Order: sequence, then C-alpha cells, then structure tokens
Amino acid sequence: MYSPLTEAREHVRDTLTASGFNVYPYPPDAPKLPAAWIMPADPWAEPVTLSRTNVHLLVKMVNSTDSRTRDALPNLEERSWQVVTSLTDKGVRVTDLRAPEVLTLGTLTVQAVEVACSVMCDDEGET
Repeated sequence: MYSPLTEAREHVRDTLTASGFNVYPYPPDAPKLPAAWIMPADPWAEPVTLSRTNVHLLVKMVNSTDSRTRDALPNLEERSWQVVTSLTDKGVRVTDLRAPEVLTLGTLTVQAVEVACSVMCDDEGET
C-alpha cells in the first residue's frame, strides 16, 4: 500500500545515507556517528490536491562527540550545510536549520542540529 509519509521519509533517509550518515527511524541510545534520525513534524502531512501531499519532517543530526573542542562548531556547521545542500539538490525543501543543542544519547553528550524540511509526494510514488 502506498503512503506518502513513508515515501518522504525514505527519500530523506536515502539522501542522508548517501551523505555518510547512519540513519535511524528514532533517537538512538548508542548511535554510530555521524548519525541522523528522521521524525514527523507538525503538521505531518498537508494535502495539496487529491493526488499530491506535502510531507513535513524533522531531521536531527549529530556529527561527532567532540562538542567541547575548538573545531566542534565549525565541523558541525560544515556538515550541516552539506546536508542542507544535498537535501535541496534532491528536491527536498529545507524550511529551517535550527541552532545546535546539546543532547545526551545513552552515555554520549553531543551537539545536534535540527533541519526542518518538506517533501512533495504524489500518488504515483514520485517525489
């Protein structure tokens, strides 16, 4: 059964994987870095026409565990911009790149960046 929600998530996942991220469908306890996970945004889906749906997603990205070193922020900035560029090159509309936040994942304390994006899907399975 076709789902634009699944299609959009898989499209973003494939783009992140090609950018070198280990992609998870949820916040992982022990991620292999660099890591990203994809979550539904609010609103999750926005019907545009009877056959087209705009799906909104949030992507959290973690580049490395070096959050307290001199190069941590420049490395995170560079990696974040590479992801934004990769997503837009693949037809994903990036709507927001949020400031880094400190997260604890299992025993790791890391800096994470959140990217809000949307993917236009149609009932033919094309993004």
